[in-house]
Amino acid sequence: MWLKKFFIYQINGVLDYDEDLWIGLFDRMRQRELLTGEKEGCGWVSPVSSDGPLFLHFDQAICMNLSIQSRYLPASTLKKGVDEMLNEMTQEGQVINAKVKREVKETVQTEMLTQAFVEHAEVPIFLDLKNRYMLVGVTSEKQADVATSYLRKTLGSLPVTIPSMTGVSRKLTEAMSGQLPNELSLANSVWMQQALMQTNKAVFTGCDLPDSRVDYAINQGMVVAKLALRFNDILKFVINDRMQVGSIAYDSAWRLEHKEDFEQDMPEEKALADMILLRPIYHGLVSVLTNWLGETDDTNEHERTSQMAVEGSE
Repeated sequence: MWLKKFFIYQINGVLDYDEDLWIGLFDRMRQRELLTGEKEGCGWVSPVSSDGPLFLHFDQAICMNLSIQSRYLPASTLKKGVDEMLNEMTQEGQVINAKVKREVKETVQTEMLTQAFVEHAEVPIFLDLKNRYMLVGVTSEKQADVATSYLRKTLGSLPVTIPSMTGVSRKLTEAMSGQLPNELSLANSVWMQQALMQTNKAVFTGCDLPDSRVDYAINQGMVVAKLALRFNDILKFVINDRMQVGSIAYDSAWRLEHKEDFEQDMPEEKALADMILLRPIYHGLVSVLTNWLGETDDTNEHERTSQMAVEGSE
């Protein structure tokens, strides 16, 4: 499961794996075609192949794929259809009021949805019960909520929470002065914003960090909102002040070193090999990030960030 982006969740309660039970639960909630008039729907699909298992399991690590379907109906197309029907009704002498407009819109929308294009978005989910964390492969909070809610509905319970994010921006800013865990190093991109007014932004990419321009921006009261980092020379990624991890790129030398692990004959064997290989990488990265960014002793981060801005502008 080669994740390119993810949200981190921590498992804070009991979540037991029972293979026979889980197979039945996932099969009951597998993907199906949207019914006429349905705008959205979810369902499990195989992370391996079209006819493969709905999840893979190895030593309390589980990977799965959720398909999120939605009918795409452009607002302009809907408006045009509604206007055309209202014009016809007006020409026929019918009185048009708010209730009629609402009913016409509902009628036109229902008719158009039957012919609307259905978009499919697959969300990979990696669940590590032994190390007690879950990765949801999206950068959209809305999709992350949809995925976790559907998994909770499938299993009956899902005791997970997002790590505390208080103090993330401050710690990302402190990274510019070398305050980083040993496993992490600065890459070549940093996105900044004014601590008190988020409208003012600055971006520095393709430069060796630390950089004097970044130092100047911090002195002017800006803080780091998003930062590119390297993890143990294995992967490069970008993390923001919401602890969203994205733009993950795996080191080519590391991939070449493990080339044989990727070259399995069967899709399921290859997927399992990938999961076994990547699990300690993800575990190490999650541990570093949550220990570094997920907890803080600060009682009022807003005051700390504001104070940083005031001190920087003096």
